[in-house]
Amino acid sequence: MRAPWTVCSPGTATSPGPRPVRTSWCDFSPAKETSFRAFADVCVTRQIITAIKMATRQKHIPLNTYVSLSKPLATDEEPDRALMDVLQPKEVTDPAELLISSEELRSMKLAFAEILSDFEIEVLHLYVEGKSYQEISVLLGRQLKAVDNALQRIKRKVELHLGSREQEGQAPASA
Repeated sequence: MRAPWTVCSPGTATSPGPRPVRTSWCDFSPAKETSFRAFADVCVTRQIITAIKMATRQKHIPLNTYVSLSKPLATDEEPDRALMDVLQPKEVTDPAELLISSEELRSMKLAFAEILSDFEIEVLHLYVEGKSYQEISVLLGRQLKAVDNALQRIKRKVELHLGSREQEGQAPASA
């Protein structure tokens, strides 16, 4: 009777059955005083664990669920319009809009000067420039926690200011 497998040369597995069994047959060493069954069981268990880990990995989700920016939106009005066309920022060319936006910016700067301390203004300026908490603390010679606390206060104060501006803007409209 012929054996159900052939002799494995290094790097090849020619025994019948699933890959873990073929690999385990080629890697098995009777000199280690372990039964082949126990050795194969460990190999199969590890292969199953690896397969489960690979199947549940979140690594490629962004690539597999992306939305193409060049895909047509397929609306009845504009069938050739792509998502990229919709997402591109619009340039403001209307002088009235430019004036209003510059006024809003000036108003925000004045409000920040009123509601924020000098330290908070410095922290905000560096943070907006893209500096990390660590870099800000080194540049200003303050502790990291002081920078973190300042940014938390800034956030709270700005949220309160924006909330009060919204209420002021809604009050005349409802009267």
